[in-house]
Amino acid sequence: MNPRNAIVVDTIEQIAASYTAACAVKDANSQTDKLALFFSTETSNQEEFKNLLKKIRQKVINSFGVNPDYFIPLNKEQIPKTSIGKIQRSQLTKRFDQGEFQDIIKDIDILLENDQTLPDWFYRQVWQVKEPLYLDADLLSGYTLIFIDQLGLGELVAQKLQEKSLPYIIILAGNSYSQINGDRYTINPTETEDYQRLIASLTQQNKPINNIIHLWTYKPYQGEISCSKQLEKAQEEGIYSLLFIVQALTKIKNIEQRDQSIQLLFISSCSQSLNKDDEIAYEKSPVLGLTKTISQEFSWINSRHIDLPVKNNKVNSNLILQELSTLSKDREIAYREQKRLVKGLEKVDLSQETKQEIPFKKGGIYLITGGLGGIGIEIAKYLLENYQARLLVIGITDLPEKKEWNNHLEKEDDYTTKIKNLQRLERLEGEVIYQAVDVGDLTQLEKAVKQVKTKWKGELDGIVHLAGIYQEYLLIEQTKQSLSNILRPKVLGTWNLHQLIKKNKGIFISFSSLASFFGGATLSGYAAANRFLEHFNHYQQSKNLCPSYCYSWTAWQETGMSKGKYTVRSQGYYSVTVQQGLNSFLASLYHKQTQLMIGLDGANPKIKRHTSCLEGLQKLTAYYTLKQPSKTLDVASKLSLKDYFGTPYKCQFYPEESLPLTHQGQVNKEQLLLELRDNNQEWIAPRNEIESKIAKIWQDVLNIQKIGINDNFFELGGHSLLASQVISRLRDLFAVELSLQSLLEYPTIISLTQMIEVLNVLHNSQDIITETQEDYEEGEL
Repeated sequence: MNPRNAIVVDTIEQIAASYTAACAVKDANSQTDKLALFFSTETSNQEEFKNLLKKIRQKVINSFGVNPDYFIPLNKEQIPKTSIGKIQRSQLTKRFDQGEFQDIIKDIDILLENDQTLPDWFYRQVWQVKEPLYLDADLLSGYTLIFIDQLGLGELVAQKLQEKSLPYIIILAGNSYSQINGDRYTINPTETEDYQRLIASLTQQNKPINNIIHLWTYKPYQGEISCSKQLEKAQEEGIYSLLFIVQALTKIKNIEQRDQSIQLLFISSCSQSLNKDDEIAYEKSPVLGLTKTISQEFSWINSRHIDLPVKNNKVNSNLILQELSTLSKDREIAYREQKRLVKGLEKVDLSQETKQEIPFKKGGIYLITGGLGGIGIEIAKYLLENYQARLLVIGITDLPEKKEWNNHLEKEDDYTTKIKNLQRLERLEGEVIYQAVDVGDLTQLEKAVKQVKTKWKGELDGIVHLAGIYQEYLLIEQTKQSLSNILRPKVLGTWNLHQLIKKNKGIFISFSSLASFFGGATLSGYAAANRFLEHFNHYQQSKNLCPSYCYSWTAWQETGMSKGKYTVRSQGYYSVTVQQGLNSFLASLYHKQTQLMIGLDGANPKIKRHTSCLEGLQKLTAYYTLKQPSKTLDVASKLSLKDYFGTPYKCQFYPEESLPLTHQGQVNKEQLLLELRDNNQEWIAPRNEIESKIAKIWQDVLNIQKIGINDNFFELGGHSLLASQVISRLRDLFAVELSLQSLLEYPTIISLTQMIEVLNVLHNSQDIITETQEDYEEGEL
């Protein structure tokens, strides 16, 4: 190690002269020399010390092009010197190897928030009770399309709509398209043309569709999936059917350009695991990825996935009609014991969780999917270095014969990186074999695993499943074949891999994506494929089939499928370095976390709104006064409130000393809302032109004069009809594409202003969606 590194540091003002040493050291996990800088300083202020470390790093990099690995500040007396004042670097190196400075290194890591530290970014998905808000029974107007089930639920819903004189159309699954009578059709679930003919026919008959209820996957638990073909067929009445419906709607929508939004309820059963005893039909799960993305690509479709227990059709029919009369932005809903639950997020403090030994073993036999690139190589390297593992790495690229490798290394072609990565692994302890195998083909997998089991004389101890396809498609461009291709490695691949390991119960680790929860425009297939991983993980756990772990990640920096892509911190996603990713992976295993979401910024409002159903939740609230204020009265126990369909719902009651009245002696709701608002938050007037224009529209529509930028449109008395007026005027005024959903998600003037500004920027800049090259081999990150 060049001693001049230390001389350069000596010249920095805050550093004690002649007490600086640069030493070559090795850490426990690497045989590569690393640079440790020892120095002494009297700087005690934490922020000043942090800036000093940055200054040292920059000075060394600028002078020698070397980035220091460790900063180790010591008191002068802790730095050994000879009798003539020369620093004894060999003693410092020896003390480093003995671990004497580990506490100091850890403190520096925490101060710098570097790769060796982990942000507070661990979350898990949880179910939270969230009562619906019945905004408008008029949402049930127009025709309701019912894709009928075989248990009678759809027929009962139709009967109740008929009792309310509300029109409906029944769709039966059959062999081909036909119109049985005026309000009953059959279509083939697998034929996209049938869906288009259906929608076109209804349009020609002037039967506008306002609501869609899809019930084809509402059925009792069908038992275990016995073969991959059965798994593939299950998608026909699920994700493929929903795709065809949306595409058929968009064709008509483009022609009509109607302002009326469509509510789309995809009703299923056994698709969500809320309780330990719940049977989970994991084959139904991919459709959840699609329901997340539909509304992100089509603002006029309000899509929701609802899981209902197959028990009481009368109860379930009421719940469905309640949802139709609810203006809700919840995408994932489940009912249990008539309680409405939505999927949210919960922060995980790993330090409070149960610990275990990391579940790898010395000399174990492990299969890693994802090929010779991305994070799979990093995990393989870790297993070889720390467990001397025997690894079967599989991808889809057939490598040339070994004697031809040098030619490819010289040419720098498509094989170069893969060959280099394999050579890098082969130099480590343990053993590694690479084979080109289609993870969606069980026969190929069984053959490859049988060969290594024979060679290494052992059973498969575990699987790390990283293979996947990241490919972007708008829903209108997606085909059944393109969607099937994206699903293949994570749906069929996961099921196939499970068959290899279920007998000896080895560990099963899969990597998912945050897209499975958040969706994303153009990411419908990707979100759907990753959603399957998470539900299959639930299945493995609930049946106690094997130790199963599934981690959903944000993007890893320039690694695997994340290479060339970036995360959007403004959306609440961190970007993960390779070191942070590996540390997070190991920390999750060590703390026995079977399923986690990793890489979320909990302080970001877009993430924060998922962490508590109480934040921003609209609730029906009643305020009242007592004739005799000295008495107390339990109003809630005296009243029974029911919705449009006669189903009871909750209301919070608050006593007030007095209520503002109009000149006619009626309760002045406008003044009451203003008083309640002023008591709860600081009032801020519009500050710029956009905020002022939005406020003026609200004043006209709501007939309220005093409106602040933090006021919530719906808390001021707004409802769906008034919201439609606001959206229409905002579209005309700002020339941006807004929907009713926009106002639900951004119900304040300040949040609505920010969204309009973003839309204007996007509109004024060149926005080109380029098709991302398919990358089947890279790990899911």
